[in-house]
Amino acid sequence: MQKLKSRFGLIKRALFFFSILGTGVALLPAQTLETVSGGTSFSSGGYFDQDYDIFQVNADGNAVDASLRLKTYNGVNRNIWTIFNDKDTKNLYFNQFTTTNDNNLARAGYRRMILTKNGRLGLGDKMNIDPQRTFHMRSSSACLRMDRDAGSTSIILTRWASNFSNIYSSWQMGLNAGPSWSEFFIGDWGTNVAGGGFDTYFRIRNTGVVEIPETLTVGDNIGPNNPFTLAVDGSIGCKTGVKVIPDGENFPSAWPDYVFAEDYAIQDLSEVEAFIKENKHLPEVPSEAVVNSEGIELVEMNATLLKKIEELTLYVIDQNKRIEALEKSRKRRK
Repeated sequence: MQKLKSRFGLIKRALFFFSILGTGVALLPAQTLETVSGGTSFSSGGYFDQDYDIFQVNADGNAVDASLRLKTYNGVNRNIWTIFNDKDTKNLYFNQFTTTNDNNLARAGYRRMILTKNGRLGLGDKMNIDPQRTFHMRSSSACLRMDRDAGSTSIILTRWASNFSNIYSSWQMGLNAGPSWSEFFIGDWGTNVAGGGFDTYFRIRNTGVVEIPETLTVGDNIGPNNPFTLAVDGSIGCKTGVKVIPDGENFPSAWPDYVFAEDYAIQDLSEVEAFIKENKHLPEVPSEAVVNSEGIELVEMNATLLKKIEELTLYVIDQNKRIEALEKSRKRRK
């Protein structure tokens, strides 16, 4: 009788424990319920650590995986989640499926989360493979959404030296916004990710404006010492044209309208002829060798070509005056 009372007391304590976890707890007859100091164990064998384990599911045997099933029922369908430790892969799987058959004890269902034995985590409704990286998402819809109550929402990527001894570099990308504006940004913290010194290198505003404060290189044959804000290894297509806006610094000091000033000293054509014979190009125009080695500045070249056109116009006007004078002189002689 004393043994019966003792066992009845153990059962009461076990039921009280499960009443804390939730109502409607059912025990599978094939399993044993064991209460020990420190916790409760569903078990088909195995060791229960009284010092550390509070609740344990043991499934010792060559053909058995340890699993836990959570089920809800709305009168038609059973929504079932299973959590099980696979004896072969040593991974922990979280699966979900819906069934109308209460006798359907299928455990696999649809994988929703996987935690591998080497610390990799996989998430998503298409997570039918083991995660290939530390964090792997596989989904039929958008894979990631991040919300923040205030401040920018961002991701920080940090490259450490071995054994996390020191930081080589930290980059951050994210979303910053206010009541009427927003922007996506990419920047660099350098080696001080916890402090100041953040530099933004790329920004897309909600107005459609893309900002690159430093330089942008397109292509891989520009070279390491790129002095340009935009460097392109290849051609550039433009539908409506390219407009250069003077900034008072990186622009020709004077547009060549000065050629038409009254005091402009145009070079004599005989001097131009002598220069061409010697150098095989016009004065102030770079030679083929210079263009091949140094390239050309489009604004400066356009200004130079315009200057030569204006000088040519003056030559033509002067020649026209001489022709008219000769025709008048010829008519008078008649």
